[in-house]
Amino acid sequence: MDKVALTEHTIAMATQNEVLGIIFSKDRAMQLDCTLRSFVLHCKDIDTVDLKVLYTTSSPFHERQYQQLMAEHKFVTFIRESNFRQDLMSLLSSHQYVLFLVDDNIFIRDFSLADVVESLQSNLDAIGFSLRLGKNTSYCYMLNSEQRLPAFEQNEKTMLKYDWTVADYDFGYPLEVSSSVYRVSDLMPLLTLVKFRNPNTLEAKLNSNKQYFENTANQLLCYKRSVAFCNPINLVQPKIHKAGNKAEYSSESLAQQFEQGYRIEVETYTNFIPNSCHQEVELHFRRIETNQTDELPAPQQSLSSSAAADDGVLPGREVWGLTSIVILNYNGGDHIRCCFESIRAYTEAPYELIVIDNASTDGSLDYLRSLQDIVLVQNPTNLGCPPARTQAMALARGDYVLLLDNDTMVTPGWLTALLADMQRNPELGLLGPCSNYVSGPQIVPQVPYRDVQGLESFARTFAEKNRGRLTYTARLVGFCILIRRAVIDKIGAPDPQFGKYGFEDDDYTWRVLIAGFKAAIARDVFIHHTGGPKRRSNAEYNQALKEAQGIFKRKWALPPNVELEYGIEIPLEIRKILAQPFDPARHYVPIPDQAEIAPLIYSAGGAAAATRQAAPIKATTLEQRSVAFATNIFLDQIIGFDDLKIGQRVKIKIKPGKDGALVALKIRARDPDEEIEIEGLIQGIDQQKNTLRLLNRDFTLPDYGLNGLKAGDRVKLKGMFSETQGFMPEKIKMKETTNFKTEEVQGDINKIDREKKTLEVIGFTVIVNENTIIL
Repeated sequence: MDKVALTEHTIAMATQNEVLGIIFSKDRAMQLDCTLRSFVLHCKDIDTVDLKVLYTTSSPFHERQYQQLMAEHKFVTFIRESNFRQDLMSLLSSHQYVLFLVDDNIFIRDFSLADVVESLQSNLDAIGFSLRLGKNTSYCYMLNSEQRLPAFEQNEKTMLKYDWTVADYDFGYPLEVSSSVYRVSDLMPLLTLVKFRNPNTLEAKLNSNKQYFENTANQLLCYKRSVAFCNPINLVQPKIHKAGNKAEYSSESLAQQFEQGYRIEVETYTNFIPNSCHQEVELHFRRIETNQTDELPAPQQSLSSSAAADDGVLPGREVWGLTSIVILNYNGGDHIRCCFESIRAYTEAPYELIVIDNASTDGSLDYLRSLQDIVLVQNPTNLGCPPARTQAMALARGDYVLLLDNDTMVTPGWLTALLADMQRNPELGLLGPCSNYVSGPQIVPQVPYRDVQGLESFARTFAEKNRGRLTYTARLVGFCILIRRAVIDKIGAPDPQFGKYGFEDDDYTWRVLIAGFKAAIARDVFIHHTGGPKRRSNAEYNQALKEAQGIFKRKWALPPNVELEYGIEIPLEIRKILAQPFDPARHYVPIPDQAEIAPLIYSAGGAAAATRQAAPIKATTLEQRSVAFATNIFLDQIIGFDDLKIGQRVKIKIKPGKDGALVALKIRARDPDEEIEIEGLIQGIDQQKNTLRLLNRDFTLPDYGLNGLKAGDRVKLKGMFSETQGFMPEKIKMKETTNFKTEEVQGDINKIDREKKTLEVIGFTVIVNENTIIL
């Protein structure tokens, strides 16, 4: 459609308006463009609103697309987030009304903001005016349920009014950020009290405090029929409960189409009648550039080694075969999400992801089940590393198979650099990178980085400095190993006799060398490794490692007391072993048939898959994906007390010391969007005051709080914190008391006393001493 032309007078008027229209957006230029153009199409008095976009991006690629939108929508003010809460509060302070919008809103019929404001002025008992509700919204998308329409009172010809305090589902959710208008004077007292970091936490705080308006503003206004709805086709913000998962509608896929000049055709949705505030609908596109066809481009095909010249490969670009990336998971929830995000951000060559879960119990399996771009095998018990990797090899389709630990973070260009080394050196069968945590010559000691941005910078410099360098070796550590398909065809899988952990990588490297291939360290590839259970001094892991070392020595007829050296030079005794002729009977380990593993493959439908599910193959340019994808994540390595900062969200394991003092055993940096919470043993309960005591402090619970609780129970409290009222619980959850030794506090650091070495976190003063581990 042609964008509505706004006169200079109209633009000037918009900057002085009483209504602030604010659109929250992240990495969704395509959808934001649809929101803006549908708003312009259907808002009949656009000169009454000061329209602004408060946005953030995760990469220069997305940032460039927002810059393009700025040029296309000159009547809109774009503001890049600096501090979400401060930015929003500043914007609200100069307006009387606010229209909250998000970048998946689509406007579908004409409306007047002046009428909305007038209705709010004449209905002081109404908390706001919803543009997404109406008699047509009889279904709740988020809860996947029909919802009862409230008892509407017709307020004006096209407007309705109802009591939200007795309404169901979406109708009982009066405070939200995706197409409702509110008086700023109503919201500001609450917003100054609560903390929030993004649109999702803002909405959560508004909803959890809606009871403050029950007596003074228990009504909500809306049109008879919705004038807008949300099209939740993808996820970009954390903690959204539900959204679509079609690969072609992912934010990355839509960004690619935006780059090629395609836009959503907003007129298609005019007079559409949604049955819910959120409804997934098909997108219709048109190309806005001249001299180009109006057909949507076909999905990008995977680039294989047999790709023809017309497959869309850029001139001069090397063509890689498919790499099967194999990741094992056993209770890896602390790390695996970052591992996947780094792969998606930094991988240019086409790949598939095969994940073997060994009966995880920490919630990470639920996360894996939510992913659409992996093949997931669910083992009913913990098989350990060698058998699980054998399962994955049976499913792998790639010309290369890459074994990767779930507690790694890869870096820009990592896979293409490894593949380039393989292609330049056809004698190579195995190739591994360098890392901060690994035994032997792959180690890079005393790395300087502390966060992902620092890691990215360090890895780029490291790669440039060592471009093309290889070191041949007789041992590669299994945290990251690239294997040529010809190797697997000749020697098969890792040997399962090594048990759950350890020395299967040493054994595999020796078998590769005996088979006539070479193994090498890529000196121009660096990836981060946390060290896993070994670094965390896991007793079970270390015992299994010791047993595996004994198996390794017996298999290769090594003396029990021989020390295995991990240097570059290969001792004479080892060279004699590696000089033996290849014997398939001794050196080949069979790979199981796919049919044996198929019943274990997870299907989103709820049953095991009958056949191997095909995972999408990625093939994008590094420029588009090479970003500091999580700039606030601190890496899982030991840092110092001086590295902690006020405002940083942390999780602290606490042990009460003498005189009730709280001593920090471990401090771990957490994502800023993780919830504020306290976990510990109940010291006492006061039923009359509805309070319980944790960490020598009394907390008043919500009305439903104390039922069945008693002293000695272990509980987790989740809530919010303010400087004036302290920690205020909103939810309570019973926890197992088995082996409970420490209390935990998670929240923002409020104060730091460098001299006394204490932290204040959500009101608790915690002592940091020489035994405190800071991660």
